[in-house]
Amino acid sequence: MSGYDPLGVGEEQGRRIDALKRSQDTFERNTDYALSSLQSKLSDVEETVERLEDRERSATRRFETLEADLQEAKEIAEAPLRRTRGEES
Repeated sequence: MSGYDPLGVGEEQGRRIDALKRSQDTFERNTDYALSSLQSKLSDVEETVERLEDRERSATRRFETLEADLQEAKEIAEAPLRRTRGEES
């Protein structure tokens, strides 16, 4: 046999093996790239979730403050009515 046959399997089989190795290398590179891309996207999603959770906590605190302010304003507004009703009784 003539030609390159490092594995001792024959030229045709050697070419097939080399082609399979190249395909495997390409597949591994593509897989590594896809994995890296997905990890980057996951990181972006995690950061977005953190920001949304921070916003939710902030909105909840603001709502609770507004709710307390409203209750205080209601009590202040009703105080004259309670005094008037108390005087009438």
